Amino acid sequence: MRLRPYRKSDAKAIMNWIEDERTHALWCGNLLPFPFTEKDFNEYLEETEERWGNSSFTAVMDDGTPAGFSGWE
Repeated sequence: MRLRPYRKSDAKAIMNWIEDERTHALWCGNLLPFPFTEKDFNEYLEETEERWGNSSFTAVMDDGTPAGFSGWE
């Protein structure tokens, strides 16, 4: 497993981790709508990067499959 900068294409895999409203609230504190889209997620990350200078990262398995994410405010 390794950590790399987030890629917009990671959003699809990350979205699949959030299966219900409770998990969604615990995962992102309702900073995104439920359910969120790839566009919602990427726009939010772009906004926080511009506004706060946040950097987002994806933990990926050896085959490149996303396994974790870090990037909130």
